[in-house]
Amino acid sequence: METILFLIACLSLLLWAYLIFLHGRFWQADAQLDPGRREPASWPAVAILVPAGTDTDALEEALPGLLGQSYPGAFHVVVIDEYGGSGVADAAYGAARAAGAAERLSVLAVGAPPKGWSRRAWALAQAQEHAATTLPGTRYLWLTETWATQGSRSLRGLVAKAETDRCDLVSLLPFSPCETAWDRLLAPAFAFFFQAFHPFSRVNDPQHPAAVAAPGCTLVALDPLRTAGGFAAVKTVPAPEAALASAIKAVSRQAGRGIWLGLGEESVAIRADDGWRALADATRASVAARLRGAPLHFAADTLAMALACLAPPLVFLCALFAGLFLDIDQFLLTFVTILLACAAWAAMAVAAWPTYSHYDLEEWHTLTVPLAAAVQILLTIALLPGLRGRAARPGQAAAGATKAAQPPSGAVKIEPRLDVPPPAAGARPAEPPARKAATGGHALRQRIARS
Repeated sequence: METILFLIACLSLLLWAYLIFLHGRFWQADAQLDPGRREPASWPAVAILVPAGTDTDALEEALPGLLGQSYPGAFHVVVIDEYGGSGVADAAYGAARAAGAAERLSVLAVGAPPKGWSRRAWALAQAQEHAATTLPGTRYLWLTETWATQGSRSLRGLVAKAETDRCDLVSLLPFSPCETAWDRLLAPAFAFFFQAFHPFSRVNDPQHPAAVAAPGCTLVALDPLRTAGGFAAVKTVPAPEAALASAIKAVSRQAGRGIWLGLGEESVAIRADDGWRALADATRASVAARLRGAPLHFAADTLAMALACLAPPLVFLCALFAGLFLDIDQFLLTFVTILLACAAWAAMAVAAWPTYSHYDLEEWHTLTVPLAAAVQILLTIALLPGLRGRAARPGQAAAGATKAAQPPSGAVKIEPRLDVPPPAAGARPAEPPARKAATGGHALRQRIARS
């Protein structure tokens, strides 16, 4: 037993040496939008796509920030009613009128997906067609989620990055304010793991095959998206935004362009009520992207994560316990094992510190990475059955039906427009309505259902 623990500790420490020195400098957490970046001479038109499930409260909170973007160019918000009949249209139009920007909004009701399509891929494919045909002049699609809080200059920063750095896809991993102990345990660690599985320096290198997009904030150019086959290229994937990055990167490389992935800041944040949902989406995106590669690589990634993050504290505790029952002349190997396990745990904490610093947390929080790793592995196992390329069940007679949702009864029908001038300088969107609080087991059931 002592020899086995010694070998595991050695392998874990060697793995951290590789990760720190030879794995794309993922731990530096330095891929962030430059606040002093250059801006383009002209601002292209953008369609903002917001897939909406059944959580109308989250939609009502998200829309004012999206409709009130301080963007110099034309933009329009398309809410995608993925299920229909859930009050999404009423909530969307009500929030738009309250924000004084109803002319910037349209709601697209999407029917059940046909055979061979996941529900999300089908919804985004229909929204892409809607934006291209009814919103002429659209050059970019901004894919976001109702659980993400977008600052008033978020769209401006994404487009400036895409235009000035010749990027066909720009994505930000949303920032979490870490207001609860649960968020402080999981949010920075999941961001650290996301960077480890997908080193941003490799994703941002046009010549490297690594490619992924973060859920919640992804800007994609429409022409390269069409060239890559649109969302039909990833129609069986439940998290198509992430998996599509690979196809976009291949097209961009041929045109001498690239894609870019970075860490979001406070202007692109996760709502406090939706932290678990956002983390589940990030895990789903990462798993979906890795499953498109060799399955053995995915299994090796998961095993390496267990060896790197779970082994050090477990070996430390086991060796310490075993040492209590050994004679002094037999304790040397166990003592060396304890030192190696501590060294691997310390390397883990040092590597995680730049990411935890980005989240404004103290140094001691990095020692909790193993606990978050256990949650990440369990969540990955829970999500895996639905991410093996399995498409959503085909719909019945209404499969494939897609239509623009009508405004609620008694309201004026809003036609989509992209020629609406941007908000006046200093103007602020209306405050979102208060979110209904869920408590106890009902809150947990809501989180699981949304994830």
